[in-house]
Amino acid sequence: MNRIGTGLIILLGLALVIGMPPATEAAPADEVKLSFVFMGCNRIQHSDWKKIKKDDPSSANLPQIKQSFKDIAAMKPAPSYFFFVGDLVVNLEDDDGSILKKQLEAWTDLFHDSPVKGKLTLVPLPGNHEMLRKLKDDKDADEPEVPNKHCDSVWLKWLKKSGFDTVARVANGPTADHPKEDHLVDDQSELTYSFNIKDIHFIVINTDTISSVIDPKTKHPYAGWVPYHWIEKDIKAAQEDSKISAIFLFGHKPIMDHPKKEEDSILNEGDYKLGDKLQSLFQSHSKVRAYLCAHEHVWDSAPLAKAPKVYQVIAGNAGSQLNSKWNPPGGTYFGFSEIKIYEQGKVGLINHARPTPKRPQLYFEDHPQAPMPATPRPEEILFAGS
Repeated sequence: MNRIGTGLIILLGLALVIGMPPATEAAPADEVKLSFVFMGCNRIQHSDWKKIKKDDPSSANLPQIKQSFKDIAAMKPAPSYFFFVGDLVVNLEDDDGSILKKQLEAWTDLFHDSPVKGKLTLVPLPGNHEMLRKLKDDKDADEPEVPNKHCDSVWLKWLKKSGFDTVARVANGPTADHPKEDHLVDDQSELTYSFNIKDIHFIVINTDTISSVIDPKTKHPYAGWVPYHWIEKDIKAAQEDSKISAIFLFGHKPIMDHPKKEEDSILNEGDYKLGDKLQSLFQSHSKVRAYLCAHEHVWDSAPLAKAPKVYQVIAGNAGSQLNSKWNPPGGTYFGFSEIKIYEQGKVGLINHARPTPKRPQLYFEDHPQAPMPATPRPEEILFAGS
């Protein structure tokens, strides 16, 4: 051994004797403990559906939803849950719910024939197209929508018959009598409810709940009503529960209007500032992480204006005709979204996007170009962890 080698051995020995610290080990990886996907607004326009309803009784954008089903089924690791945040079908009929029933039954066949069946738990939420009606014949016209009292029971019967009530059957939501301050007229316990997965608390909201409060403009119950007082009690209980680390909420309609608004939001006018109340509630409870919704036919992620600690993610780009004002960099796209919740509390959002068809091909057609697989975009961190 040469002198240099001997010197190195002596120095190493001295280091051990005097207790020099060993090399720092790499920090353990922050593993994903739970992931889920969500999307909303896949129904096509009523005028478009009339032309193809024999081939598409569900009124869904078939090429886009079938491709999303394929994409989700191919994800590795597979997400545990799939939240469909409303507007599965077009409906809005001023009837006894018969059209809605047929559309939903056809949607069930679509799902059960897909590669995601049996791979995850589907949690469907109603949107305005499942809960409301238009008083005019032209369902695509910009006319007021009002609650349809027949739709609640049609939706609930469909959930049970299709086997999509896996979590809704907890039935812990508001009823006509509790809380009285919410002014509900029927049992909403399986339309707005909450449940836990591991240490995560989920709240599902029907954003077009029927109340006894009448809108002076339409002479019908308000659209966009939510059972705020029930939500308040549920969030407070989850916040105080030491076993719960985070709270996520889902609804169809946004709380905060999109800057390029074409649709309405949760009721926030006159004496009923439900949107403002929700934001204040979220901001004052540190475990609330995000409100995930659709309705506006765009994809957008932003902190709530009056609750900047909490993100609102609008994933209304599942396949419905997109907002004409939406012009994202690189062009418009359809797709779905993914949330990853990490062991150390971090929350990541991934936007899975595919380009929309180019004209003259229509948004709900698959020829001459079939939909491409969605491409995951870089992960956005909604919450950095504790």
